[in-house]
Amino acid sequence: MKNIIYLFLVTSFFLASCSKDCPTPQSQETFLFVHTADSAQILNDTTIVMPVTNGIFAFTDRPYRVSTYLNGETFTGLWSDTLLNSFDYDPPNAVLTWADDEGINEVEVVLIKAAFSDSNTITYTINDVSVITTGNITNVSLFIDNVTCGNGCVEWMQWPGWG
Repeated sequence: MKNIIYLFLVTSFFLASCSKDCPTPQSQETFLFVHTADSAQILNDTTIVMPVTNGIFAFTDRPYRVSTYLNGETFTGLWSDTLLNSFDYDPPNAVLTWADDEGINEVEVVLIKAAFSDSNTITYTINDVSVITTGNITNVSLFIDNVTCGNGCVEWMQWPGWG
């Protein structure tokens, strides 16, 4: 009987300690990105060059439901080594898709670096994609993993080209 009383007391203490007064962790915005283009160039096993024609689409999931387009300079700035949650620190996963005469193709990559050029293109340095032959690809989409907004997001959301 004593064991049941002790179990009741421990359970009651545990339930009382997790009442409504306990701070709950706040969720943070998580942005995902899509870069699309009519064509891109695969220069070698680790380099893809894509033009930025309509901007990079950025969006969040529920409950935030925020979306915007980023220019190439702002987007590649996410690889900055000075940002708290940068892609430089934790390179994002991505899926590269393109169409050819055989249908839709896809390959998973890790985007190690991204550099924007004055000619309005982004050069992505990726992990080995030797499954892709070098040359031009068409109807290209790059679906890019998320970056979690914390204190660092306030900084990059205020850059020119955001929103």
